[in-house]
Amino acid sequence: MKTGLERLSSLKKLEVLDLSSNDDIDNDVLPSLMTLTSLKILDLSDTSLNGNFSVNEFAALENLEMLDLTGCSFNGAFEIEGFERVSVLRKLKTLNLADNEFDESVITSLKTLPSLTNLDLSHNPMSGPFSAQEFAPLENLEMLDLTGCSFNGAFEIQGSERVSLLRKLKTLNLGSNGFNESVITSLNRLPSLTNLDLSGNYFTGPFPAQELSHLTNLEELDLSFAQLNDTPNIQACKTLSRLKRLESIALPSNNFNKSIISCLSLLPSLKILDLTYSFPWGSSFPAQEFLNLPDLEVLLLSSNGFSGTIPMEAFASFSHLELLDLSDNNLVGSIPSSIQSLSSLRALSFANNELNGSLPDPGLCGHDP
Repeated sequence: MKTGLERLSSLKKLEVLDLSSNDDIDNDVLPSLMTLTSLKILDLSDTSLNGNFSVNEFAALENLEMLDLTGCSFNGAFEIEGFERVSVLRKLKTLNLADNEFDESVITSLKTLPSLTNLDLSHNPMSGPFSAQEFAPLENLEMLDLTGCSFNGAFEIQGSERVSLLRKLKTLNLGSNGFNESVITSLNRLPSLTNLDLSGNYFTGPFPAQELSHLTNLEELDLSFAQLNDTPNIQACKTLSRLKRLESIALPSNNFNKSIISCLSLLPSLKILDLTYSFPWGSSFPAQEFLNLPDLEVLLLSSNGFSGTIPMEAFASFSHLELLDLSDNNLVGSIPSSIQSLSSLRALSFANNELNGSLPDPGLCGHDP
């Protein structure tokens, strides 16, 4: 693939170039690409680029808006020398550096790219506590992915006058790090957040309802594998009603009691609820608690070890339910007749239980089976 790339230099109007997943493309290709000054999108992901990375190598691409270097074996620092040269990348909006070997010094270097709106640094070997101040100059940032970067401890936000520069941040992925539960309180200074992934961090104690209630623009929240083990008190639960836009919440692999459902029922717009593997093994099916969640469209309850029968009224209130998963539990007896009322149902799983009875008639459903 690398042979003949020098001929690309004649394509003066080329705006999109995808060379991803070509193992024989390495650092030698970069001089040939620098003549393509009309490029807006350049994808070099999963190639054999490697070593220390210098943004100056791309300085000639003054129209570049998206650069993807995912999985390229770059390591160490992200080198930016000469602000006056790097400033030609003033149009760069999306930068993907995931799955490399960059350390935390990359964050400081990126301050010279103020037009960035989307930044993916996931799965790089960073470490230590995280300081949001390093991102303060990126005032246009809307998406930041730091999944699997080995940060630990607190999520440090100090100096509200500086952090306010991140007022446009909407999507923040902090999954699979070592943050503690104090991260949620810190995020209160990022009020524009709509999508938040905190899965796989070291949280303890009850579901943090009160701390989350300040993120009033939140639409999606993932707290999977967060080691939460209780339900907050009634007063803390009531604060969840402030999250008027939250439509999706994922809580798999925590350890709650049934009252967590009553707490979540205070979310006025909730449509997607994932409680896979989140209840003590052997609990009875919490039918009564679900009666206050009539607007659910997706309900995932597999692998909870629910035992006993399903009450007859279990599905009576779910007029909008499209997907129901109760697989891998210990439920017995008859499938409740109320299942026949789920006219919007598109997917249903009762696998690996000991249930019997009739399933909904596909002809009665509002969608194709």
